Amino acid sequence: MKIMCSLLFLASSYSYSEDYTQQYQVGDTGPNGGVVTSVDVVSDFIGEEVVQEGDFLEITYTYEYTETVIEEVEDVRFSTTTIITPVRTPNLITDDSFYTDTNTNLGGNYGMSGADFTTGNQQMGGGSRVYEGSFEEEDIQSIDYGVTVYSHGSNTVVPECGNTTSDCRDDFRITVSLFHEEQLVDTITHEYIGINWSGSRDYSFTEDVSSLTFDYGKMELYGIDRGYYGGYYGPGFSDPYVIATYNVVEEVVNRIVSYTTMQTVNTTDVYVYDSVYNPQVEVTSVDVQPLTETTFEVTVEVESFETQIVEVFEVEFESIELEGFDEIEPDVEIVEVETDMADPEVEPEAVAENVSETVEDTQEVEPVAESTESDETEEPVEEVVEEKPRAKASQYSVVMDSIKVALMVQNATNQAFTAYRTETIPDVPFYSPVQIDGGEVVDNPYGRWMTGASEVLWDDMVDLQWQK
Repeated sequence: MKIMCSLLFLASSYSYSEDYTQQYQVGDTGPNGGVVTSVDVVSDFIGEEVVQEGDFLEITYTYEYTETVIEEVEDVRFSTTTIITPVRTPNLITDDSFYTDTNTNLGGNYGMSGADFTTGNQQMGGGSRVYEGSFEEEDIQSIDYGVTVYSHGSNTVVPECGNTTSDCRDDFRITVSLFHEEQLVDTITHEYIGINWSGSRDYSFTEDVSSLTFDYGKMELYGIDRGYYGGYYGPGFSDPYVIATYNVVEEVVNRIVSYTTMQTVNTTDVYVYDSVYNPQVEVTSVDVQPLTETTFEVTVEVESFETQIVEVFEVEFESIELEGFDEIEPDVEIVEVETDMADPEVEPEAVAENVSETVEDTQEVEPVAESTESDETEEPVEEVVEEKPRAKASQYSVVMDSIKVALMVQNATNQAFTAYRTETIPDVPFYSPVQIDGGEVVDNPYGRWMTGASEVLWDDMVDLQWQK
C-alpha cells in the first residue's frame, strides 16, 4: 500500500501596507481655491497579484481610494459704474469780480432806488457794465444767469420811440459771451425794446451749453434812456449772477462676489503587500503497510494431522522456514491461519490455543462456518476437514512456538504504532503580531527573519517522532 506523504512546515508571514492620507479636510483651501465644505473618501478593492519569490509567496493587494471634495469657490468680478452728479457752482459774480463800466452812474439815484447803477442817456449812447470771469469746472452742462432790472417811472407815460422825437420808452439788453482759449465760442443775447413798466423786475435765464467747450466768459448789462439827452435815467441793474451747472463724473468700481460650488474627484491607488513563507518541497511516495493488516505464512511439514481453515493473521513478514522439518514426509496440508488484528475481541493467545487444540484433536471434526464482524458482509466459509495421520507431539510443538513468536512480534508492533498516534505536537508561537498606527494589528513584518527559529523546532519534532 502506498501513501503520499509531505513534510509539514511552520508557516510564517509578514505584511505591510501603504497608508492613504486624506488630502483635504473641511475648512481647508480646496484645489480650486475655495473653502472645502465636505470630503468623502471611498475605498474599492481592485484585485491581487501573487508571485512566488523563492520560498515566499509575495501577494500584492491593490485598493483604489476615491476622494471627492466639495468646495465653495469665491467668484469675484468687478464692474465700473459711472455716477454723474450735477453740481451747481456758487454765483461767479461777486463783489470782487472783475468788471468794466461805460457811461454808468453808481448810487441808485435818478428815481430808481435799489439799483447798483443806472445807465446813460440818448446822447451818451447809453451805458453798460461788463463782468468777466473764468470757468474752472469741466463738463459744464448749463449756465443759469440773470439780473434785477430797474425802470424809471416815466416809461409808463412816454410814448414809443417810433411815435415821437422826444423822450420815449427805454431799452436794455443782457448778453453772455463764452470763450475757449481766447476764442469766441458762443454769444447769447436777450434784448428788450420800449419797456413800459416802472420799478424793478427779475430776469432769469438757463442756457444749455453741454455741447460747448469753453473756459472763459463775459456778462454785459446794457441800458439806454431813449429820447432824453441829459442825466442817467436809463435802466438800472442790481444783483447780477452767473451759475454754472457741471457734471461730477465718478467711476465707482463695484466688487461683485458670488460663490460657485465645485466638485473635485481625486483617485489614488494604494498597495498592500503580504509575504507568506511557502517553501517548495518534493512530495515523496512511501510504501506503508497498515499494521492492522499484517500477514505472515507458516509452512509446517508433518507426517499426518487434521486441518481446518480458520482466520489468517495479516502480518507483513517474510516467509518463515521452520528448521527440523525437512525429514518429515511431504504429505502434510499447509495450514493458513487468518485473523483480524483490528478486532479487539480476538486475542492472539486464544487463537494459538485454538490452533493447538485443533492439531492435537485426532477425532473427526464436523464442518464449522465462521464469520468475522466487519463493515462488509462475507460469505460463510465451510471448513473442510480431512482425516490425516496424527503428527508427533514434538513436531507441532515447534509449529506452535513459531506461531506464538510471530504473534508476540505483531502485538508489540501494534502497541508501538498506537503510542505513536497519540503523540501531540506542541503549538509554540514563534513571534507576536505588532500594532501599527491607527490601532490595526497585523503580522509581524520581521516574520521573514524569525522563521529561522521554526526550522530548529521543526528538526526537533522530526527527531522526536522516530524516538518511539
